[in-house]
Amino acid sequence: MSEGLRQAPTTTHQVSYRCEDRCLTARVTGTLESIDALIAMFGGFAEELLRQKPTALLVLDETVSIMPTDAEYQELAGHMEGSGFDQVRTAYVDVRGESLARIELGELIAREQGYQLRVFDNEKLARIWLRYGAD
Repeated sequence: MSEGLRQAPTTTHQVSYRCEDRCLTARVTGTLESIDALIAMFGGFAEELLRQKPTALLVLDETVSIMPTDAEYQELAGHMEGSGFDQVRTAYVDVRGESLARIELGELIAREQGYQLRVFDNEKLARIWLRYGAD
């Protein structure tokens, strides 16, 4: 990543957090207009993971968002390295159900990097996987 050339993303999304039973839930609303905004969002998740030390992360994505390319998903996975994601099971829910097929590519890339991450279009199924599911 050419960090010197990147501008800080405009924040057009909001995240609210709740932690119960060692599961951190992040509800994301608004718009994610660039890969930088997506990376910043995951950076915020990482800060909460380090602060609250949960065993699971449930992301409820209600945003209107860009669709990252393969290379951008690789870039995002690189930013996740060393940020606490390797210590938690992560379920990412596309609440709007509009982008699941494309987000699944992100799951494959994250899993190749060793993260326990799955994507869903159903919050109940995501919660079941976080609690009981096998990889």
